[in-house]
Amino acid sequence: MIKNTYCTGVIFFTFAIIGFYYLQNQPNRIGGAISFPKTCWLGLAIFYWYFLPLILLLDKRSQNKYFYWGIRLFFASMLLRAFLELYLMYGKQAWLYEYGITHNILSVIVLIAVIISVEKMPKKTKPLALPLKITLYILLLMFFAEIYFSGYMLFNVKSEQQNTIWFIDNSQEHWLNNAITTAMVILLTIWQIIFYFQWINKSTVGKQ
Repeated sequence: MIKNTYCTGVIFFTFAIIGFYYLQNQPNRIGGAISFPKTCWLGLAIFYWYFLPLILLLDKRSQNKYFYWGIRLFFASMLLRAFLELYLMYGKQAWLYEYGITHNILSVIVLIAVIISVEKMPKKTKPLALPLKITLYILLLMFFAEIYFSGYMLFNVKSEQQNTIWFIDNSQEHWLNNAITTAMVILLTIWQIIFYFQWINKSTVGKQ
């Protein structure tokens, strides 16, 4: 179940990234044009923040209740953010970058608590704990990156456009931001390949 669900998710998100890039770059789309690195970042962020927690919750190998409660709390906070963000963006057009920054900081605090809980895993699961810990640290890194990205938008988008411009395009003025985003996309992609072979692929039939 875990392997099939994971692989299905990877395929879905790959096509979703391509589709969103095409649709978002049509003329007069709310949110503005988006660069391909930013599209990949958005897709991977949703993958890591929503889909991956579900995979972790399905897999009981860690045998650590604090870890699972932490992941549930993280996932619940992300669902709440998704609801509010989509509503304020597309419903009210009143989303502010400060909202995202605030939630990113709170997510950092939650993830640090989850990382501490991972350190309390039973010794018999230690060989399996490393992929989880690395994944959690990468999640942590993602939120620091997202704080930077949100701050960039806050200081580089005109105040009258902040309710309708949420992305950056391929223009030269954004080259550094897109370069950092590309580096993050490469890192996240490489880790998911490693994570599959080091964690997902090691789940036994009886524990899937």
